[in-house]
Amino acid sequence: MPECRSDTEHMDMRLRLFREMLAVTRDLDDALTIEEVTSDNLSIIDLLVEARESLISRINELDARATSQQSSVSCSVSGEAIGTGAGDVSNASLDGESSEIRDVLQELMVLQKQIDAKLKRHKARAQQRIGEIRKRRASVSGYYDKLVASRPRYVDTRK
Repeated sequence: MPECRSDTEHMDMRLRLFREMLAVTRDLDDALTIEEVTSDNLSIIDLLVEARESLISRINELDARATSQQSSVSCSVSGEAIGTGAGDVSNASLDGESSEIRDVLQELMVLQKQIDAKLKRHKARAQQRIGEIRKRRASVSGYYDKLVASRPRYVDTRK
C-alpha cells in the first residue's frame, strides 16, 4: 500500500511543478508583449526561460524516479481494500489529479503557441532592423573610402 501512496505523492508533486511552470509561462508571455526587446527585457526573458527549463528537468527527474520505482515494485491493492472501497478512493484522487494536470498542460500548450507567435514577430522585426543597418553601413562605407578620404575633392584656390 505505501507504493500507492507514493503514486499519489508523485501526482501531487507533478501537479505542483506543472502549476509552477504555468505561472512562469504566463510571466514569459507577459514579458513578450512588449514592442521592442531591450537588454533589460532580454535578461528577464532569459531568466524565465531558464526557470522553465529547470522545472522541466525536475518533472523529468520525478517521472524517471517514479518509473524506476514502478518497475521494481508494482502497486498491488489487496482484495480487502477493494471490498472497502479504499482502492477506489485512491484511484479517484489519481484520476482527478491527472485531469488537473491535463488541464494545466492544455493551457501550457495554448500559451506556448502564443509565445511562439510573439517570438516569430520579434525575430522578423530584428531581421528587418539588421537588414536596414546593413544597407546603411554599405551606403556610408562609400563615403569613407581611405583613398578618397586622404585627398580632398574640392580645393578652393581663391585668396
